[in-house]
Amino acid sequence: MNKRFKELAKQAGLKQTKWADSNTEDEPVRIWQESLNSPGSLTKFAELIVKECADFTDPGMKPFLFKNFGIEE
Repeated sequence: MNKRFKELAKQAGLKQTKWADSNTEDEPVRIWQESLNSPGSLTKFAELIVKECADFTDPGMKPFLFKNFGIEE
């Protein structure tokens, strides 16, 4: 996961945990998950990604993107 995705995940309230069954010598597999203190954080993460992508589109397309993904401006 790149640095920007990690920043957005943290902003959304997702918690990063190590996968207990990781038996590789490489970096352990990490799972982003919602916590009881932050319900809806996966939805928030998805919304943040869509909003970030919308910043790179034609301004006239932004409302269509948001509508398509059910995001209010």
